[in-house]
Amino acid sequence: MAPLRPHLADAGRGHVLDEPKWSLQVTIGIIGTGLIGASVGMGLKARGHRVLGYDQSVENTDIALRRYAIDEAVSLAEASAADVVFVAVPPAVTVQVLEAVYAARGASTVVTDTASIKGDVVAWGAEKEWFIASHPMAGHEKGGPKFASNWMFRGAKWILCPGAAPASLMSRLESVIQELDATPVRLSASEHDKTAAILSHLPHVLAGLLLETGSQLESTEASGGSWKDLTRVGGVDPELWTQILLGNRTEITSVMEGYAARLTELNQMIANGDKRGIEAWLKAMAKLKGKQK
Repeated sequence: MAPLRPHLADAGRGHVLDEPKWSLQVTIGIIGTGLIGASVGMGLKARGHRVLGYDQSVENTDIALRRYAIDEAVSLAEASAADVVFVAVPPAVTVQVLEAVYAARGASTVVTDTASIKGDVVAWGAEKEWFIASHPMAGHEKGGPKFASNWMFRGAKWILCPGAAPASLMSRLESVIQELDATPVRLSASEHDKTAAILSHLPHVLAGLLLETGSQLESTEASGGSWKDLTRVGGVDPELWTQILLGNRTEITSVMEGYAARLTELNQMIANGDKRGIEAWLKAMAKLKGKQK
């Protein structure tokens, strides 16, 4: 059965007269069929939704088609008119692409993004009733649709930043996200950016620093699980992560300054042979680990 589109009776863009009536199946638009976009497409396509994909890269859309991440490669305007649209493009161009998507969207289209920095995006969408800023706290150390999977978001938190969208629309987007086996979490833009700095951006920086330190050795073949776990995300896309680090620089530098100060203190304790201080710190960390999920 072909999916039914929700619709608004006589609604003009920007003037909502009614809320969309959703069927069990909806049409999904994916703008940017890279790692995240293709993974969203795979997950929702596997659950019976029709998925339309657009990417400036023909190679990306070809791979997305071959890997069953999308049903059809279409124009940006066609993808933008779907029932639910995910804009999964690099942070530096997210607002620019959202402008194009918003201009072409259908009267009842719900638009969201997946950018890992939310300040500018939330400011852009502050008064747009059919836009909800979001960010899945999931990914892979390698990018592109070749590494996409329909289980990418399984067990992950998916942050949503409430704006002008009505509560009922938030709930509907959350239900789509839950179909990806992710758990929606609502945060403000500032809360998101601080959370992302601590839980995602800083770990990527530390992974890179560890790899840099490891280069002092002729080989890291003797490494165990801890080294592999801690450096897994070290080989990320330089262009993308330059955008992320600079885009969230206020939060990241604040977190890094605190981290550097604490590292200096720990270095001093070790240098001074402060057995009591080191043991107290390790006990405190074990207690924190027990509290954190």
